Amino acid sequence: MEKFPAFGVYCFFTLGLVVLLFVLDGLGGFVRVRTKTAINPEDKTKDARVVEEEVADVQRANRVWRNAFANTIPFLIVAFLFVLTGAKKLDALIYFSVFAGARVLHALVYMLGKQPWRTIFFLVGQTATIGLAYHVVRYAISLP
Repeated sequence: MEKFPAFGVYCFFTLGLVVLLFVLDGLGGFVRVRTKTAINPEDKTKDARVVEEEVADVQRANRVWRNAFANTIPFLIVAFLFVLTGAKKLDALIYFSVFAGARVLHALVYMLGKQPWRTIFFLVGQTATIGLAYHVVRYAISLP
């Protein structure tokens, strides 16, 4: 991995972000169990009731997952391109840590309905992705 020193960092954070997406995906089901609701009749348990529309808490959990997914995929693509530029481990560690930390905190404050923190953590994550994109473009422009 001498040619791509940041690849190991990328692998570590990719796995961590995938785990975060799995946890957030399961959060909707957890909230559904807590609210004793089912959207599909075949999912109804003894204590649950079938509802036509997800209850507000389940809807929020689903929005948290969708937002995390919609921001993680572009980050992983741009981060991979960043690694392919031969980026240094430390640079990758800083960018990737900022993004991952912002996404974890964003998910937490989104579930709790806390503004302006949700927007702040969203913007921090976006800034990390934009910073990576800037380095990728700069590298691409300098190619012969």
